[in-house]
Amino acid sequence: MVLKYVPEICVGLDIAIISMGYPILMSNSSTVGEKYNSKSLSELYENMIPINRPIKKFKFTLFEWVIILCLLSFIPKILNLQPIIVSGIEWLDWILSNSADLIILFVTAIFCTLFILLAQANMLFLGRTNRLIDFLIHRTKSKSDNKYYDLSINEITISLLSKKENTIQKTLLNYYATRFRDEQITDDHKGEVYYPDYLYDFVEELIENILETDKVKLGAIEHRAVSGVWFKPDLIEQGRLISTKTYQRMWYNLLQMARSPKHIKMFWRNSFQYYRLNLHHYYPQYEYNSDSGQHIIVNQSEIDIRDKEKFRFLSFHLCMGGMLLQQRQIESIKFMFTFTQSEPASFEILPENPTELLEFFILFNVGASWSNHNLPFRPYLDGTEPINSEDETRGWVCQYIALLFVRALVRSHRRGTELSQPNLPEETIQLINVFDSINAFRFNVDRIIKDEELMDELNFQI
Repeated sequence: MVLKYVPEICVGLDIAIISMGYPILMSNSSTVGEKYNSKSLSELYENMIPINRPIKKFKFTLFEWVIILCLLSFIPKILNLQPIIVSGIEWLDWILSNSADLIILFVTAIFCTLFILLAQANMLFLGRTNRLIDFLIHRTKSKSDNKYYDLSINEITISLLSKKENTIQKTLLNYYATRFRDEQITDDHKGEVYYPDYLYDFVEELIENILETDKVKLGAIEHRAVSGVWFKPDLIEQGRLISTKTYQRMWYNLLQMARSPKHIKMFWRNSFQYYRLNLHHYYPQYEYNSDSGQHIIVNQSEIDIRDKEKFRFLSFHLCMGGMLLQQRQIESIKFMFTFTQSEPASFEILPENPTELLEFFILFNVGASWSNHNLPFRPYLDGTEPINSEDETRGWVCQYIALLFVRALVRSHRRGTELSQPNLPEETIQLINVFDSINAFRFNVDRIIKDEELMDELNFQI
């Protein structure tokens, strides 16, 4: 068998790719990250075959190494080198006698294959967005150790906020629902759910871009980000609770959204639903103990965990109210005071009982020590001096609790009933805390009542 026209065909093909095809593809590849403003996507592209660098010591990509090999493969044919040995075996002698052509043919085949892979990579990263997202999501499942796939999806999501992409939005919603739920199921920090830092950072950056975008087209993604739904595990019954770190990061997000009533309302609605569905009251379950001859509570540990989580959740939202009061976001506060999804109306995350309000006031009162309490995070407010930030923050939360007391007074007056008196604790230390805080509580209530603008906006007449 005679090999005909191998050098002519292969050399022509190689030169065409090197001189025309390769420069065009590489000029396009330089814009991979620019389309979605994504550094992670550029990083992924550069690690794709044949763009990756197999020898880290050198800056040549795999494709560039094959270009060099391709050029070197021409040398035996150019120099017309002949085999230096004859084996006497027909098929082996044929290979040796045609080795120059075979080398060119073999290297060209590899070269063309890598060129096709390069073209496919360019089509994938610079082509249709939904195809790229599907590819990245598939790789997150098969390559769990490479966070660049997750980061790339996050950056693409942020870049699409102002574009109407309903199909892509559905794909992203399913991906993030699965991604956050996987963390809620597999993570184990004494029942608290922690997420990777890049997920916390993604939601924070997503909210920042939502606030800066005139018209967000991905409404469902916007809602998931600002409402905090991704961070609130629906596995409470399995002991999966919101972690201290998650509360802290949600607080950062709230500070960003504070001056946007639309987004504050989204957050409050979801918190209202979450509390009703996941933090409902646990009733004691009694079982007769034959040894003691008494009925004992068999689910006391579950009750304690639930009460602790309810306390943490309510404390967080009291701080949220203090923040909104400090920034005079009366529209948001008015919505919080009136929003309900039940008939007759109930407001689970707005304490109304005087005893409960007084207990929370003592907790946040500047004169009390709050470092020993089980608060889920350390809040701070914009515009407060670092040295006094803790006292100022607690002061605003105390004012908000006083506002809740005024609200309870107004509601009882409208119902034609009297507000019940707070129950005093039996322990001496707690009783002293109550007496020490009464004057401060009265001062804050008077201060709220004298704020005529606030009272008028909320339609509170005392």
